[in-house]
Amino acid sequence: MRACGSHGSRSSGAGGAPSGSRPTATHGRGGCAAPRAIALLVLGLAFAPSGADTARPDLSGNWQLDKELSDDPRAKIREAIEARRAAGGGGSRAGQPGGFRRLSELRRRMEQLEQGMQRLTISQSAAEVVIRNADDREQKLVPDGQSRIREGGFGPVETRAEWTSGGLVVTDRGQGGGTVSRTYAFKPTDPHLHVMLRIEGRGPAIDYHQVYARVGNDP
Repeated sequence: MRACGSHGSRSSGAGGAPSGSRPTATHGRGGCAAPRAIALLVLGLAFAPSGADTARPDLSGNWQLDKELSDDPRAKIREAIEARRAAGGGGSRAGQPGGFRRLSELRRRMEQLEQGMQRLTISQSAAEVVIRNADDREQKLVPDGQSRIREGGFGPVETRAEWTSGGLVVTDRGQGGGTVSRTYAFKPTDPHLHVMLRIEGRGPAIDYHQVYARVGNDP
């Protein structure tokens, strides 16, 4: 393999012939820099951290809901109902906010979510994330973007979990077609765990934000 030539000056001997070893061929300006740049680029791509690795914060810990920093689910229900009425969705066929058929069913479901998410215990490994709520209901998640069927409180639920740039996104889809999405986000610069919930169905969607503080020892 022929080495790249030196672009520095060379001293000449008698008669103008260069002294020392034979002159090496030059490749023109930038002729040697280009292969080196390509090699460095390939090495950089090979050893750079992947997007999946940088998007996986450590969610592990015991977390207690901070009600002062969190949204009030009941207030969010009222906002969704008002939005539905403003849009002219007064008929029962339009569905209540979040896709529920009856307002009482919506309120009961929201109360269950609120009670269960007062406290979270999260353990995390490279292969799975386990979330246990205040009702001691445990959900084992494999964040590979694949859908899996599990038994929920209202029948079979299709669950999909995946890491994104925003955190861990968990989407539950019930038999009626309604979905509950939760995004778990944590940054080292912020001591709180943030959980963004979105409930969707035939009616207006319900969005609310919950903030958790770390308590006790890690699981």
